[in-house]
Amino acid sequence: MKKKARKKRLVKEIRFKMRNGQSLVIFLGLPVAGLERVIIENNNGVVEVSADSHSRFEFSDKKIDSNTCDFYLTNPTWNTALTDYLLSCFWSQFGWGDLARYQNDPALVRAVRKEIRKLVEEFEPMAAERLNKIVSTQKKRYKILRGGKIILSSNPGRYAGYEPRKIFGRLDCKSGKRMMKKKNRVFFLTWQDAIDAGYRPCKVCKPAPDDTHP
Repeated sequence: MKKKARKKRLVKEIRFKMRNGQSLVIFLGLPVAGLERVIIENNNGVVEVSADSHSRFEFSDKKIDSNTCDFYLTNPTWNTALTDYLLSCFWSQFGWGDLARYQNDPALVRAVRKEIRKLVEEFEPMAAERLNKIVSTQKKRYKILRGGKIILSSNPGRYAGYEPRKIFGRLDCKSGKRMMKKKNRVFFLTWQDAIDAGYRPCKVCKPAPDDTHP
């Protein structure tokens, strides 16, 4: 007899009772998301909450509904700055003992932050330039028919052809613009390319071998 798979229960809220002077540390293990560690302390009956983070977090007392807890910590945005991400990657390589020792050294912490800021300043302009090149290469492409093969080119060519009827004309031909749907268009770099492909000149714009129109 097959056993039914147990359905995982989502824990929404956990309550702890602490004596005066006790503290509770919750390690989230989500440095990229923002919060890393939440510390709850009971100081003479007053509960104090703090958090460690390489990104941003906020403490809120706005109840989502009547069944939710009274206070909560949250990351206000899932967007993580590159500086925060690199800091997270750097510190996550250490164990708890080394991490506590290194992070208690102000000079080391400042040096790491300074070097990461320098890396980001050098990287971001270069990255933006390279990524923008991708956009520029993905601009409008035209189907150019040459030598019996269709090639994609950023140059629209000098003549436009209508595939179903094998007619070609100048790019500014009003008749061609009115009749041809984009899916039926093909372009030629030269008048001879169109003739070699078996297309005949348009009777409206009358393209010619010595055509000087664009």
